[in-house]
Amino acid sequence: MTFRIGRNAAQPVRRTSSGGASLRLLTCLFAIFATPLWAAGAAFDKPVAVKTVPGEEGREVVCTDYGDLGVVELRDGPSSEPAALVAGGVTNCGPAAAERGVRLDTADMALAGRVGPLLLFSQMDPHGAVGFAVVRARDGEVVMQEAASGDPLFRSAEARADGTVSLKYTRAVNAPCSLHADAAGCWDRLVSEGIVPGALAKRPPKANVCARAYAAVSAPLDDPSIVSWDQETIFEAGGGIAGKSFGEKIGCDALP
Repeated sequence: MTFRIGRNAAQPVRRTSSGGASLRLLTCLFAIFATPLWAAGAAFDKPVAVKTVPGEEGREVVCTDYGDLGVVELRDGPSSEPAALVAGGVTNCGPAAAERGVRLDTADMALAGRVGPLLLFSQMDPHGAVGFAVVRARDGEVVMQEAASGDPLFRSAEARADGTVSLKYTRAVNAPCSLHADAAGCWDRLVSEGIVPGALAKRPPKANVCARAYAAVSAPLDDPSIVSWDQETIFEAGGGIAGKSFGEKIGCDALP
């Protein structure tokens, strides 16, 4: 859904006896409509309980219990061991709880949440685009690994009535080149190396797509770019990927 504010809304507010109240009302309305509806992020399934207890050698153990299954994470600052998927949930949180589960391919990631049959994990200490993994809850298989950008990282996550799952986010990649230095040449490289989806191949960004972002951080012209676009991925009820759709606008930031 797109909200548009008409030109009249931008006209100066005339002072009347209630001018202050009118101005405050206009400011509130603008704030409401200027804020994306997904600003709060994805609404993940609510767990039964989340517990954090001390682990060995200064680590912490985080246990997320969903009743039918649980996730045990062994975190150490900005890193983590592969999480464990525990059938039947987690009642006693501690290092031993992880031994009962199936280890997942989620090293250095933290649990972001669950949406129906899927678990989402995101990179704890990213450089540029934030890597994430989508894991099938019933057996721990990783069904997709990608990267995204933005806060919140996932704009929406919805388990539909037919069993499918919709995940919306800003897909991001750390490019090996600078769109700012050579938009056309860098884009051609991203396409030829399969970094950009084929559906976007014929939608090259404008030459100045990176100008504002690079100027904001005083990044050198030839710094590699973080290239992004809006994306929705649909997952089948069994966890497989049913399809992907892509937004037309290409975003650009300088890689830190």
